[in-house]
Amino acid sequence: MQLQTLSPNGVIFDTNALSIFAKVSRLDLIQQIFTVPLYVTPAIKQELQAGIDKGITYLSDAMQLIDSGKVGMLIPNRADKRYMPKLPNDFGPGETEGMPLCHRLNMTFITRDKKAINVCLRENIGCIPLTDLITIFEQAQLLTSYEVSDMLA
Repeated sequence: MQLQTLSPNGVIFDTNALSIFAKVSRLDLIQQIFTVPLYVTPAIKQELQAGIDKGITYLSDAMQLIDSGKVGMLIPNRADKRYMPKLPNDFGPGETEGMPLCHRLNMTFITRDKKAINVCLRENIGCIPLTDLITIFEQAQLLTSYEVSDMLA
């Protein structure tokens, strides 16, 4: 199974989405399924590192994907930074960097944050809600019910 996204240019995983796959040791699944490049932003990498620094060891697997280049890094440019004030002030750094990049580059944002999903819909930003992605993987029997329960806990 390969997953087609809303846009052909790539996918940005927010911190929570990437960490949930790391939590159940299934980062391999997102690498196998997506037919487009996978990315994070500097803020998302920093959020992962902050979790590692707090002792959340499974985040090291996500960091290793970034450090190895299997998940790329996209750095916001001036246009992205001008777009950021349009976003709600209470968004985390990952959403604040990732959503403008997806808007400018015609990419898809994967998040669990309902407010971010609603903004993506309103701003015409490609988005896959994390819960939908997990459901697709479970229905395709790529995730066990135990893994799904652990991911959504």
